[in-house]
Amino acid sequence: MTVARRGQANPITVVILVAVTIALALGVYSFFQAQAGQIQRERLLINIVSDTASSIDTDIIGWAYDDSASPTIVCYYIDIMNLSDTTRKYTVTVLPLRQQSNGLYVPTGDISLVPVDQDTPGDGVNTYYFSIEDSNGDGLLDVIGSGGSTIYLDSIPPCQDWRGNPSLTAGLQAIAINPSSILMSMGPPSLSELALSYASVNLQKQIPALEIQLDPKAITTLLIVVAVDDWDQTGEILPPPPFIHLVVLAEFEGNYYLATAFKLPPEIG
Repeated sequence: MTVARRGQANPITVVILVAVTIALALGVYSFFQAQAGQIQRERLLINIVSDTASSIDTDIIGWAYDDSASPTIVCYYIDIMNLSDTTRKYTVTVLPLRQQSNGLYVPTGDISLVPVDQDTPGDGVNTYYFSIEDSNGDGLLDVIGSGGSTIYLDSIPPCQDWRGNPSLTAGLQAIAINPSSILMSMGPPSLSELALSYASVNLQKQIPALEIQLDPKAITTLLIVVAVDDWDQTGEILPPPPFIHLVVLAEFEGNYYLATAFKLPPEIG
């Protein structure tokens, strides 16, 4: 009869121990690989958001509003500049936001109407975008809408003329973004979550946003028309939103992150 020596491991035990060691090693490797991937993703997101914020600037060259009838109409004339040395695509929208002391932007109650009336059964769009440029080289500025079509030639109409104006629907083509996909910092919370918690507004409808591609050092001029219109309250005259911002979003992995925001008039509160 053969007797195993004391201290000598059974071959099966050795195999099990080796398998366990390999499994643990693979587990540790996978864990650190996942951690490294997450760190790399976060670093890439930070770079995209910061590059977007640092490459864009705006100049409000004029604004006007008219509240003599319903709805109140607000018009912004804004230069948007690409400060970088590369061609960039920016995604911009208009949102009623208030910046907290910690830097986080949170929606105000006006987000129930701007940029979209959230309560009406219709589409409820209340924000429209146009380009202002000299399209025919005659030295006079024109209002340009979708497909490069001229809405107004050699003139920019007074702000009140946009009230009920069918030309609003010929504005520049906007994209629709789910409010749960708009993140107000490098991660949650989303615009929809903050609207519910801070303004008690349930964002049911998508947010219209404009995509702008600019060559290096290029400038484009936008006319943004905001109708402060509660579609279900005919004849009600509402004031201009006091905390409205032009928001620049950076797209990453299907979400849109707030890169920077520019306060628009009126300066109230």
